[in-house]
Amino acid sequence: MKIQQPLPIARLGEKILSQKAAPVPKADLSKCLPIVEQMLFTLDSLGERIGLAAPQVFIDKRIVIFRIPLSTHNRYQLENKQEEIPFTVMINPVWTQTSDTQEEGWEACISLPNLMGKVPRYTDVSYEYYDLDGILNHRTASGFHSRVIQHECDHLDGYVYTQRMKDLSTLTFEDVRLKNTQNKQELVA
Repeated sequence: MKIQQPLPIARLGEKILSQKAAPVPKADLSKCLPIVEQMLFTLDSLGERIGLAAPQVFIDKRIVIFRIPLSTHNRYQLENKQEEIPFTVMINPVWTQTSDTQEEGWEACISLPNLMGKVPRYTDVSYEYYDLDGILNHRTASGFHSRVIQHECDHLDGYVYTQRMKDLSTLTFEDVRLKNTQNKQELVA
């Protein structure tokens, strides 16, 4: 029986989080399966988290895994219902905005534990990526799905969400934001 351990998480300030990750050669796509399995085990060990980019676990490769469970709606205070997105592996992803419209929304990050901040992101994007079978996939995303794609791909280019924030006064601890949100709801009710 193989015993897996979660991979170590790179936190804000680690050099790998500010570097552009190396592309995976097309001939090596299928060889990424062990890395993806380790990343998934690590993501699952962190509870209800959405995504993980390889640089966040000290792996210098352009690999992202993500999923969007329905439970996301409460954590991020999403007003519009988003579709549930199943577990997805993206290798060498590239996204393009399909609208000039941006919206601010709450983001959190495994590399900045317990913090959240409001970040402007494009509301609509198209993206493509290779999967483990070497197939090039094309998808579109809107709303929170679009935000997740941009957030995770930022990690591949050496950015964390705080570098995209327009107003650092929105940076807060997640439990404080949740408490303040509950207090506001009690006042309205």
